Amino acid sequence: MMREWRSRLSRDLVWRALKISFVVGSILNLINQGEVLWGAVELSVAHVLLNYLVPFAVSLFSAMQARAQSQPVSTTVRTPDVLPVASARNPERRTTG
Repeated sequence: MMREWRSRLSRDLVWRALKISFVVGSILNLINQGEVLWGAVELSVAHVLLNYLVPFAVSLFSAMQARAQSQPVSTTVRTPDVLPVASARNPERRTTG
């Protein structure tokens, strides 16, 4: 199962999730940490990090789910192409190089 998720993860999905996280996390920080701007309370670093981490995780997970539904991962096993081998019964069949 983990291999399936890794195959759906790509650089463009992570980049898009980072951009979304920056925008949404900044808005959430203004809402949740607004009192810090006025000096009423101290900054909570854990809350700031979570305000960015949660939108990143949600965005990345939902993009991977969408990709999974639109392009399912093939579970078939591919065998390598095999060249015909010359045999005693059929000497005309020869392998190439």
